[in-house]
Amino acid sequence: KPRLARSLRKMGRTLTCPACAPGIESIDKGQTEAGLALGFSRAQTFFYIVLPQAVKRVMPMYKGEIISLLKSTSIVGYIAVVDITKASDLIRSQTFDAFPPLIIVALIYMASAWILGTLLNQLIRKYVMSLLAIEHLQKTYDDGLAVLKNVTATIEKGEVISIIGPSGTGKSTFLRCLNLLEQPTGGKVIIDGQDILARGANVNELRRKMGMVFQSFNLFDHLTILDNICLAPMKLLKKSREEAEKRAHELLELVGLDDKSDCYPRQLSGGQKQRIAIARCLAMDPEIILFDEPTSALDPTMVSEVLGVIRMLAKKGMTMLIVTHEMRFAHDVSTRIFYMDQGVIFEDGTPDDIFEHPRKERTKAFIQRITNFKYDIASPHYDLYDLNAKVIEFCTKHFIPYQRQQNLLLLVEETLQITPLKGGVELTVSYAENGGELTLHVLLPEGQSSPLKNKDADKMSMDIINGLCAETKDDVVDTHLGPRVRISLTLKTV
Repeated sequence: KPRLARSLRKMGRTLTCPACAPGIESIDKGQTEAGLALGFSRAQTFFYIVLPQAVKRVMPMYKGEIISLLKSTSIVGYIAVVDITKASDLIRSQTFDAFPPLIIVALIYMASAWILGTLLNQLIRKYVMSLLAIEHLQKTYDDGLAVLKNVTATIEKGEVISIIGPSGTGKSTFLRCLNLLEQPTGGKVIIDGQDILARGANVNELRRKMGMVFQSFNLFDHLTILDNICLAPMKLLKKSREEAEKRAHELLELVGLDDKSDCYPRQLSGGQKQRIAIARCLAMDPEIILFDEPTSALDPTMVSEVLGVIRMLAKKGMTMLIVTHEMRFAHDVSTRIFYMDQGVIFEDGTPDDIFEHPRKERTKAFIQRITNFKYDIASPHYDLYDLNAKVIEFCTKHFIPYQRQQNLLLLVEETLQITPLKGGVELTVSYAENGGELTLHVLLPEGQSSPLKNKDADKMSMDIINGLCAETKDDVVDTHLGPRVRISLTLKTV
């Protein structure tokens, strides 16, 4: 290993400028070992693995220094500033023409600087620049409401980033500002090296690199499904009808709806419409797709079919930003999570960082809320149907299997049968992402004892509860109203 490291350092110093040496030294030796393990030679490992990463790290720092070489160094002995200026002075002294030599010198210098600058920009775009960079993005409405406050982030090719957070914190506005459906009031949005907010930017062309899928589908109602997908490629990408239809059928097959090509949007279910919207977006071959709560307008039974398509795109390496309230989905499919609050990206990390080990208190509080469902029962005359509907909604968001949902509903009903409800009861369903543990907590009215220890409790209900639960226990917790008994029932894993 020391010999290999010395060889690579020597190779780096020999084949590259000294400016790259710190970058080469900073590359983890595991990168080299991985290249060698794949069968690359040491030279191939250096050129294909080490050097591109080194260039990416040092290029922003040394770009100006490299360009300055034109000002102080002779290039092929002729076009340095000092040399070429002296040559022009000599020509002027011999011809007595004052301006033509200087004009020629200026043109040569400008051409040389432009060529070198273009090459450097191509290197930066290839090795350094993120696919999408957001710098100090702001959005303030006319009434003074600041929705986005100095949002800065970078998105690399192939990343899947889920954006979570409380309602009203600017998640959807953030996506809409990226492709100018909402006009930001400040900052930069740089896609593939071009600032979409810069004066003179071709906004429509840059938008084609960022597809968007809306929560309300927004299919064109007057067109068939096939025409919905073919319209933009034919009009904007100048594809022939035959090319566009061929690609459309490929995409419809991808989302499982090729048999619906001649239908109109009104003839489809919500889940089918959203899958068509994804296919229409893919037809423009975008570099990144923005999903604005793609399942929020769907019936719970249709959510999985849309999320299945998004999972498939993630496996294919599509870069995606997804505003979602589907936390289990966000945990499973994402490479990174943005937790947004107060108009900023409050915390950024891997799914495990955000869901299991959040660093900031606001993030912890939000994760705690979304993994717990609470329901207050004020009297014995509660609405069982409303309670059941909310329990099912909570279970659906966390992709809890149907049989476990039914077991949880039965557990809730039987627990309430043996629980004194006069004085108010607080139900809490807790779901642990790791292991999928489901626990029902019941906070009893003040002064009430645990029904689990009540010998007069309904025997059938107790038998059902014991049969459904892996663990039953009770304890006393301190509340603002004083000590109260809480029973905790952990559901068996099916």
